[in-house]
Amino acid sequence: MKHTPLLPTNTYTSFEYHATLVNTPAKLGIVIYRPPGQMGEFTNELDMLLSSIPDQDCPMLILGDMNIHLDSPCSTDFISLMHSFDLEQVPSPPTHKAGKNLDLIFTCNCDTDSLTVTPLHLSDHYFIQLNVCIEKKPKAAPTMVSFRRNLRDLSADQYSSLVTDNMPPPDSFSSLNVNDATDTLCSTLSSCLDDLCPLTTRVMRSNKPQPWLKNDTVRELRSRLRAAERKWREKRIHADLKNYQLLLASFSTCLTTAKAEFYHSKINSLTDSRKLFATFNTLLNPPPPATCLTADALASFFTGKVAAISSQFTDATCSCPTTCSAPLYPSTKGAIFSSFTPLTESEALTLVTCSRPTTCPLDPIPTDLLQTIAPAIIPAITHTINASITIGVFPTVFKQAQVTPLLKKPSHNPAQVFAACAAGFHCTGFEINSMLLAYSRGRAWWRGLPHSKATFVNQDFWKTDLSKYTNVIAFLAPAVMQDLEEKLLKELPGDARVVVCRFPFPHWPHSCTTGTGLDQVWAYDVYTVQHRANISSLKPQG
Repeated sequence: MKHTPLLPTNTYTSFEYHATLVNTPAKLGIVIYRPPGQMGEFTNELDMLLSSIPDQDCPMLILGDMNIHLDSPCSTDFISLMHSFDLEQVPSPPTHKAGKNLDLIFTCNCDTDSLTVTPLHLSDHYFIQLNVCIEKKPKAAPTMVSFRRNLRDLSADQYSSLVTDNMPPPDSFSSLNVNDATDTLCSTLSSCLDDLCPLTTRVMRSNKPQPWLKNDTVRELRSRLRAAERKWREKRIHADLKNYQLLLASFSTCLTTAKAEFYHSKINSLTDSRKLFATFNTLLNPPPPATCLTADALASFFTGKVAAISSQFTDATCSCPTTCSAPLYPSTKGAIFSSFTPLTESEALTLVTCSRPTTCPLDPIPTDLLQTIAPAIIPAITHTINASITIGVFPTVFKQAQVTPLLKKPSHNPAQVFAACAAGFHCTGFEINSMLLAYSRGRAWWRGLPHSKATFVNQDFWKTDLSKYTNVIAFLAPAVMQDLEEKLLKELPGDARVVVCRFPFPHWPHSCTTGTGLDQVWAYDVYTVQHRANISSLKPQG
């Protein structure tokens, strides 16, 4: 057992104390003596002492001759203070010959029993004896979460054999309806996988206290602030209120500074753009998505959106009325599909094994594992497909979907703007996503770039006149590259240069290119494109 005396960090005038911290296992004992008389600064100084304890969760025993009459109104603040630190008073018979409880015992995260009080001939106070179980109270069982399977150690042959043994006989399975057959197949696949390769569990991570609150200056100011607040509420003196307000302002400034220093150090040390964006995401605290969104609401939204777009295209605005008057799809009136040719097991096996092995979290087993054991369960799969087509019923279990929203631009990084600023350019970044806009502005602020050099605006790139720019960098989808050609050719001056990432222009001749695959970029000179367009317009037609 190791113990370390706690050295006082402040000088207390209203009481004396001796504190001992036992490190292995962690326990804390404090013996206090307060002389008789007025409370004075005892409550405030005791608050400072308790606030300086490094670990508030360790078992704690505080006792001593405090000369406090708990039935007196003056003890209200003292009792409230002890309760604020989760300290509970141990009930005891009178500890003084006058019939008062002047020797008090408080505990936190520990239990006491067998308390006895014995009068002494040499003192007005009685001898107190008790047993203390200084052990941490058992914590609640941690919450476990499942997160993965160790599929590398799974034997496909063993799994296939187990599935075959647990499936109903072919005659019984073929008599099941579509939903029952699908449920039986999926449940068998899932249960067998759980038997051979169960999900690995781990303890759910709990939220840790904010790291900047561990700053020594913040802790000291918080303790002084609490003491000042208690003093003002007790006496209601204007000078105490003024002192409390000054300490509150100092604490707020110190807390803001500590938080800024923490994030400044964290952001400067990050090199991964995803982690960097996640950090900004926690700072901005975006509102959580609505939890009342249903599949029907999502489908109705897109149905209404398509209907609104379709209403804009009428026969009156169509340049080819003869073509537009024809129906979009050939009429199926009179065509009735009354029967289908049953799918054979070999055809079903080909469909399963030749499909892409993409997997959804709702699937009973991973798709690549299903393809591996397909020969063993292909009769069940074939029956399910044929039964579904024959009666025109789609299995209910497959009518569920998991929709995961993805970040519009997961690789968005304003590094291109920063690199151009470092080369001496004055840059403007266009962004209509408010989160990404705040992220880019925050990155520029942390780098110390003035607004005159790096500007990020919340504007639509397509609705902005680009005639004042001589260098343009774009990263857009292939479907809009032709529209981008027309916009830039119309607005940019002849000495401008355009750089596009990943997807080149379909008609412009590039002046140079670098990189390969997803990292390839193309550079274009607007003068060359304009000159080529002028030559094309001078050529005789037909």
